[in-house]
Amino acid sequence: MRALRYAFVFLLGTLPVAVANQDVSGDQAQPVRVHIEELATAGDFQAAMSLAHKITDDPSRFALEADLLFRARSYRAALGRALEAHAGGVHTTLLLARGIGSALWLGDSVSARTFFPDLNAAIESLPPAERAAWLDYAADLRGQVEALESQREDVQARVGLAKKVALLALGLSVILMAWLLPRSSK
Repeated sequence: MRALRYAFVFLLGTLPVAVANQDVSGDQAQPVRVHIEELATAGDFQAAMSLAHKITDDPSRFALEADLLFRARSYRAALGRALEAHAGGVHTTLLLARGIGSALWLGDSVSARTFFPDLNAAIESLPPAERAAWLDYAADLRGQVEALESQREDVQARVGLAKKVALLALGLSVILMAWLLPRSSK
């Protein structure tokens, strides 16, 4: 058993060398995905991303790339990748959730809202065992987007009030100066 584990580790350890100059697809992609996950878990996102680029003809690659970028805290890049894949017709739950999460980190409720209709449809197509957890997660994301929008509206209202107060203060100071100026010249 130990020898089998060492052989598996050896094969996974040499996997990047094996696919360094070639693209993989179909059944070949699964061991690469396993190795990508191990690299990402270890925090080596650059190596994980370079392997992810080797997976071809698989729409879930876009979700994998968006997930890696999100986990690497590159939220702008993750959102860009998610928007690009979404526009290309990729609607996996992971991709859509990472797109929403990235938009939330960036404070972009408009981009976050673009993913929700397809996220709901993607969740409905899941097996019932997975659907409940995804529905809860989507509801949580929706609540965060609504809170972000509420905060933005509150900030805009306060900025508007501050502008009005500043204009009132400016107007009063001009009136006061105009009133005092003729008195000081006497």
